[in-house]
Amino acid sequence: MKKIIIIGATSGIGLEVARCYLKDGWQVGVAGRREEELEKIRLSAPGQVCTQTIDVTREDAPFSLEQLITKMGGMDVFLLSSGIGKQNLSLQPDIELQTAATNVSGFIRMVNAAYHYFEQHGKGHIAVISSIAGTKGLGSAPAYSATKRFQNTYIDALDQLAHMKKLNISFTDIRPGFVATPFSLAIMSGFSQLRIWMLSSLEATSPIFTPSVFMLGIRLSMAFEI
Repeated sequence: MKKIIIIGATSGIGLEVARCYLKDGWQVGVAGRREEELEKIRLSAPGQVCTQTIDVTREDAPFSLEQLITKMGGMDVFLLSSGIGKQNLSLQPDIELQTAATNVSGFIRMVNAAYHYFEQHGKGHIAVISSIAGTKGLGSAPAYSATKRFQNTYIDALDQLAHMKKLNISFTDIRPGFVATPFSLAIMSGFSQLRIWMLSSLEATSPIFTPSVFMLGIRLSMAFEI
């Protein structure tokens, strides 16, 4: 049975990814900060799900990942879906720094841990959920946009590093646009017309996707490298 570990699996895209891989018969390790939500996922598929509380901003997060890998008996695919973002029209430094703590420091912490695991075990696949915001930026969320650009470049560089070292590690950088999740609705909360458009367009063909529809794109982008 193939094994995937998803960091940030308690809601949104991460949760939908977990559900889809469970349906496909994978063993799924789910991690996040909310224990009660992790337990709900475990109870939905007893014997197929392992859980671990992980806060990517904590220095002991890589150790917690190791614990989850041990529970799983290994890891074939690592997906990092955790991240934060807020509108910051007044450019408050604490919001920018909190965003960087999760989306940069936490990102490095977890991706490095997965990279070293796969390096030691001969092969693996690292996938991350970044954002289309990294390609151009959102004026209402400067730190969020910049941290997503960082993630894009970091994964590209790790791909090059793995190639230089002749490692059998694959990388997938998934850059969503607007997906109808609580996170997306929150970051767009100050733009009432856009938020209404996002909600109403779920009933018609549009650039706004539900997590379940967006999963099709994730599975297609990862299928040839798993």
